[in-house]
Amino acid sequence: MNKLKFIFIFVCLLFKKFSVLHAQSTQSYIQQATIYASQQQHFEALICWELAYKKDKKNPQILFGQAAAWAETAQYTKSLAAFKKLRYKAKKADICYYLGYLYQQTGKHKEANLYYRLFLKIAKKNHHKRRLAKIQLAQIPHAQRLNLSEPNAVVVPLAELNSQYDDYNLCAHPRLDSLHLFNSNRPLALFKKSNPNLKKQKKGQKKSAKKANNNYVPNLNANVWAAALNDADWKPAQPLNLRYNSEKDDYLLGFLDNGYQIIYRSGTKLLIDNFDADTMRLSLDFNPDLYQMEWAGDFFFYGEKLLIFAAKASDSYGGTDLYWSWKNMDETWTIPQNLGAEINTEKDEKSPFLATDGRTLYFSSRRSEGLGGFDVYKSNFIDEKLIWAASSPLPYPINSPADDLYFKPQNDGISAFLSSNREGSLGGYDLYTVYLKKYLPEQEIFSNPASFAEVFLQKQADTLAQIPPIGDTISQAQKILYEINPIFYPTALVPTEEMRNQGEILAKILAENANLELFVSAHADNQGERELDLYMCAKQSQMMANILIEMGINADRIHLLGGGSAYPIAKNENFKQEALAEGQQLNRRIEFMLFDKENMQPIGQENLDFVRINTPQVSQLLQSPEGKVWEAAQQGFYYAIELKKTANLWRNEVLKREKNIYVYQSAGAGNLYYLQGFYTDFVEAEKALQMLQKKYQINNCKLSAFYAKKPITAKEIPFLLSKYPDLAQYLAYLQK
Repeated sequence: MNKLKFIFIFVCLLFKKFSVLHAQSTQSYIQQATIYASQQQHFEALICWELAYKKDKKNPQILFGQAAAWAETAQYTKSLAAFKKLRYKAKKADICYYLGYLYQQTGKHKEANLYYRLFLKIAKKNHHKRRLAKIQLAQIPHAQRLNLSEPNAVVVPLAELNSQYDDYNLCAHPRLDSLHLFNSNRPLALFKKSNPNLKKQKKGQKKSAKKANNNYVPNLNANVWAAALNDADWKPAQPLNLRYNSEKDDYLLGFLDNGYQIIYRSGTKLLIDNFDADTMRLSLDFNPDLYQMEWAGDFFFYGEKLLIFAAKASDSYGGTDLYWSWKNMDETWTIPQNLGAEINTEKDEKSPFLATDGRTLYFSSRRSEGLGGFDVYKSNFIDEKLIWAASSPLPYPINSPADDLYFKPQNDGISAFLSSNREGSLGGYDLYTVYLKKYLPEQEIFSNPASFAEVFLQKQADTLAQIPPIGDTISQAQKILYEINPIFYPTALVPTEEMRNQGEILAKILAENANLELFVSAHADNQGERELDLYMCAKQSQMMANILIEMGINADRIHLLGGGSAYPIAKNENFKQEALAEGQQLNRRIEFMLFDKENMQPIGQENLDFVRINTPQVSQLLQSPEGKVWEAAQQGFYYAIELKKTANLWRNEVLKREKNIYVYQSAGAGNLYYLQGFYTDFVEAEKALQMLQKKYQINNCKLSAFYAKKPITAKEIPFLLSKYPDLAQYLAYLQK
């Protein structure tokens, strides 16, 4: 009896120990899978989830993780079936997101719309998928129109090259016609030390499949693979040798020297090496000026000197933007320049490709007008204006509800390579060939200059500050008698000959036109304190006014404004945060505006044919967006918060911390008005007033109405009321 009791206790203890080990093993897989997923390593996460599932087939956390990993690796049908059955309260919002995403990928737009909206309703405000859900929800109406137009291409998967893992960025070698390279995350047997199943057997030891570690998570880092295309047949893909591949992530970036040199990333390093049959690594650091950028990748080399790439930097519009850099004669690269607002958005832009003509740019963007995820867009550079035309998405089936990247037209002009994780892929991103029904002429044209970058560089000196020469007479056929030019001053409060020359022209115009008033706006660069800059700009405007007053112009007809350093029209600093002399000079400026007080309107070329008012011309790539705010306010109606009225320099934290701060002064008065904001709605302005009073403990603040930067008097309100009904609330405010 005692013997049976002992056996029973031993069996119970053994079962308990096995249960604990089983639970520990399951939990370790869950933890590892969660770590992989957080690092966007979804294939590795899927392996861990599947190992955990073998241990526990009913755990909702495992079922959710496995279904999410299927979705992230483009196994949409499998994932959708799993999520439709899943009941897991802790992940209710996430399940709604994935159902929306999966229905979108499988073409069920009505259901996708429903689940995206439900997700946004129940998810927390800081949920990491909220931004993506909003973008994808906005893309659904475009995806619903997929079948309304005749497809202009046929998209065929490259089954010989694709795997169940990510395969992307297929490139033709520039010199070796049949050779093609691409990136893939498929497992490599090259790295034996990281794979317990590939370790060398001891001498005399028999190999046994039973001893293999079936719970092994392979190395799924990116590596560079090669494949040859001979007579329309693809040969099996092979990884490049250990000279170019390692246990780190290795990405092909491009070629230089007609393919004799390869640029690639190994881990976090950018490297350049010869591309030949030698196995010895000769890699040197590839050093374009990128260290100010948080991330840089998706390189595209046009010839030997132009590099276009995706990056995230301080001047990005949001997410990753596209930039370009030029190789100098001394082998250094210029500071990267943002391609501008017609190409980049607050969303992500990636995978650029510049066509043979050097003017047609293809790239992928996640913007809301696409069909879903990343879509391929096209834009053309306009040489005469030094700008890119508005970008437009390519149609279906080149674009799909999934991510469509690395669109690369080939030299024949009727085919292209594409990478996509669309429905039907083997898993993750697959490689595709696109056969176009219409020929791409941009792949045949060789331009002179060869690329947009050369056009820009040739004209850069002129476009940085292309100010017409001063002169007071133009041909009578053009009816122009006077030209008013902006003034770029070298040092504050130092009168110049240019100021006096412009003063003579302005004095003539004002003397001959009693109905006109003049606005003088002065601005500074970013080298001084904001509070002092505001005050000095007011004094700079006053200096210009004094010249006019000496010439007989009544001070009451001159209005003075100072924007300080808050409204630069050009960048003050480069990517290294070093002073940019060209930009700073453009920002130290005085601008002029004429105002017709009888008709209550600012004067432009369309309503005053004898005066040409020139504005500063700044290259698109050097432009700063803050200057547009000042320019827009100059033309319209707005409310401003009057912070302080004083003849002296005023120092307060509000001037340092708040946006849209400026000063106004009538040349005939001694006091400066420190103002904040360009509010077009009275209720919004009143709320902002209350907030500033509370936040900075400023007394005696009040609202003032302006039209074209001119204070509106009570007598002028009835004249403007029909055009701006919102002024009725301001009139009631004045009567309190």
